[in-house]
Amino acid sequence: MKKKSFLFVLIFLSSFDVCFSQSGWYQVPLPMNGTIWNIQFLNHNLGWIRMNDTANQNAYILRTTNGGNNFTIIGPQNVGKFYFFNDSLGYGLGVSGSNSVLSKTTNCGFNWTTLLTSSQPILCFYFINPDTGWIGMFDGANNSLIKRTTNGCQNFQTIWTGPGQGVDDILFTKPPVGGQYYGWINESGVISKTTNSGFNWTMTSLLYIQSMFFLSKDTGWVSTNNGGMLKTINAGLNWLTEYLPNNNVVYSIYFSNPRKGWGARGPYYIYATSNGGDVWGKQSIPILGANRLFFVDSLYGWGGSFSLIRTTDGGGPITQITNTNEQIPQNYYVSQNYPNPFNPQTTIDFSVKKNSVINLILYDITGKEMLRPVKNEEMKSGNYKIVLDFSRWNLSSGVYFYRFEALNIRDNIIFSQTKKMLFVK
Repeated sequence: MKKKSFLFVLIFLSSFDVCFSQSGWYQVPLPMNGTIWNIQFLNHNLGWIRMNDTANQNAYILRTTNGGNNFTIIGPQNVGKFYFFNDSLGYGLGVSGSNSVLSKTTNCGFNWTTLLTSSQPILCFYFINPDTGWIGMFDGANNSLIKRTTNGCQNFQTIWTGPGQGVDDILFTKPPVGGQYYGWINESGVISKTTNSGFNWTMTSLLYIQSMFFLSKDTGWVSTNNGGMLKTINAGLNWLTEYLPNNNVVYSIYFSNPRKGWGARGPYYIYATSNGGDVWGKQSIPILGANRLFFVDSLYGWGGSFSLIRTTDGGGPITQITNTNEQIPQNYYVSQNYPNPFNPQTTIDFSVKKNSVINLILYDITGKEMLRPVKNEEMKSGNYKIVLDFSRWNLSSGVYFYRFEALNIRDNIIFSQTKKMLFVK
């Protein structure tokens, strides 16, 4: 039987400015070692991160007022999940013994006052404003519960009970429609929808859901446990399947507007789209993986799992892979870019003999690394093509060098070749 592989075309989809040392995603030092469980920022500078320290698994809150350049360690605190409305006011969910505890802070997270203690597990919460919010619960037997407050947690009313093992995630969209909020819950991977502020829920056909994100009552995305991404533009009446490179599971979804979005996944990359998910690609990251994401706009965002990363340009370039049938290459190969000289686009072909980790690195004439169009990308045997568009980068005319590297699973270089290119504006 004739062997076949694929021709992959990598295209840069997003516009960004290169600021060299701070372009794309870059790592931000943290004052402690541990696991990141929650990230929230109110603007480019003010934010909070919740971590469990590695030594004894105590929960701490890290607060920054300069985008993550420095952090103040608060705690240990009995707060797992939190949401802040402004610099001072926030709600938090934690555990005390066998009880769930909902708390409130009015001084930036330094002190927390207990609002509700429940022997029934509180698994999630969501607040539209400081007065109106919902908590998702499990009754400890065979039912899921949703309770609502409209007076800033002074009291809660049970508004819905249904068979299940608890509400794992809950969200509502603004503004209300006819005085009612649209909302969504995830119960053990099953998604349900409400159109009347949570008093009634209709189960959808979606199963095995990992995460969800909605920009409005009509537009939202969910990721599945088998590595898929689905999108709705009509409030969940229909769902469109979107292709993810490698079909890895996305643990966190975030969209800053209907076109710009990201999906947290690793290793060494984040999924990203600049057209609402019609086409998803990858952005390189300098850490092993990122399961949490938060953006305040289309440029400024943070992510992480055991380390923290930040971007001020939307995460940099997005590489997208498509494929056609071709014979399996017999050797590693990288072509001379064409056309050359060029302005502003040029193309590089390369072949991967066997499954390898691939880097494509761009240097200026002094040997300074400028960017990595392909960074630690796990690629199967095949023939690839990458299109570089220099009009999207703040690069001057001149001579540049690009180096193609293929590494094995032990990070040993098994093929490397460098070639020269000339950019003429």
